[in-house]
Amino acid sequence: MFEPWLAVFLSNIFPGLGQIYCGQKKKGECFFFLEVFLLALLLASGVLFLYRGSVTWPFLILVAVYAAWLANLVDAYGSAKRTAVPQIAPARRKNPVLALFLSSLIPGAGQIYASHTSKGIGIMMLYYGLGHLAGRIKYVGLFLQYVVETGLLLYAILDAYEQASRRNGQPEDVFDRWSVRDIYRVLLVLLGFSLALSAYSHFLKSSVVELHKLPPYSDAMKPLLLPGDRYAVDNLTYRFSKPRRGDIVAFTRPGDPQKIQVKRIVGLPAEFIQLQGGNVYVNGKLIDTPQIPKARHYVSASGWRFGKEGQVIEIPSDSYFILGDNSEESGDSRQWGPIPKNHFRGKVFYVFWPFSRRGRLP
Repeated sequence: MFEPWLAVFLSNIFPGLGQIYCGQKKKGECFFFLEVFLLALLLASGVLFLYRGSVTWPFLILVAVYAAWLANLVDAYGSAKRTAVPQIAPARRKNPVLALFLSSLIPGAGQIYASHTSKGIGIMMLYYGLGHLAGRIKYVGLFLQYVVETGLLLYAILDAYEQASRRNGQPEDVFDRWSVRDIYRVLLVLLGFSLALSAYSHFLKSSVVELHKLPPYSDAMKPLLLPGDRYAVDNLTYRFSKPRRGDIVAFTRPGDPQKIQVKRIVGLPAEFIQLQGGNVYVNGKLIDTPQIPKARHYVSASGWRFGKEGQVIEIPSDSYFILGDNSEESGDSRQWGPIPKNHFRGKVFYVFWPFSRRGRLP
């Protein structure tokens, strides 16, 4: 006899494992390699999105990944059911493997299913509370996310199984064919997969692409970027090439490392820049390049340290002079001065929300 919810739990760890548990090795291998293939396609489509701004293929492949995952869970359950021996279940019986599976999806849900509601809610609040806290603490947060949260998840899974077994008044015999060592091996695989996935996600966010949202009061880049726009930042380009005049960049200004700004590069390292009559002059010449929007009037003011009318500013060799397209509503290098390159997060290259405004930026 094969336990259906154990098959579902295993296939939830990775597609195909539940089918292999039920003795259907070839079918399990098919689901396993299909998921690997789709994940590889998803990664390749992510590169396509990064460099061409195309969202169609990544979206379609992501749908295919989830469809294959769902079909795999349904098939795992059906495979176990087809080999199961019908039994008459006692009244109010709780399935320990279903409890285990529920807590693997939402920590604490298995305890609630096993009628330990208070404990389940406590685990749920602690788990998601730690997740919220991890996002606010830079280094300790990584420890909370990768170690403490994962440990709490494993505890919730094992405890859910135990509580449901006790609810039945006797130990569940579904794991008779598995030793305790085998169970812990599966859980260690789950832990390793969780850590690898978290590390990969952190790597993507810090080294490949970031997703951000413009604050509702941010008018500095109108009309190209509007308040509330969600945009993607390419973290790779500036690792292999230098920022160019006209690039739209995400950065943090000195003294305010938490707030991400989005502006346009106007002046390059070692250049002399000057605001005169609403225009920008570089090394004494009026900027006349297609990278800088036409009909832009850059406001100057005597109270700004770097934005006085006619003032000539020398840009340091490692910095850039950055201005907002909507000059009257922008805080930028006119107030803060040139921005060092090590404050750049990357190049803003795509608006993905709202859907009606989606598209690659020039």
